Amino acid sequence: PDFVLPRARGCWRGMAIELKSDTGRLSDAQKFWLQGLEAEDYLVSVCRSLDDFQTLVLAFLNGQATPACVERGWDASNVEPKRLGMSYQSEGKDAQHG
Repeated sequence: PDFVLPRARGCWRGMAIELKSDTGRLSDAQKFWLQGLEAEDYLVSVCRSLDDFQTLVLAFLNGQATPACVERGWDASNVEPKRLGMSYQSEGKDAQHG
């Protein structure tokens, strides 16, 4: 992610944002990391404008459950960690990127 805030707020353990242009797409590696952080109860989103970024950060800091501006940008069924040479261990909060 381009922006990570590892501080608990409200129901979230932290926040991670991937910044993209209007036509930008997430790579498989980016999807993998965002899904892993989401599994750790991070507020995770793709932001495509400064306004969306500001809205999301302020919503997080104010403890909003799920802000309306959240864009997931991935489908769990199409990301294969083994094919990417990556692993993610939720129990140990340890991530590796190969």
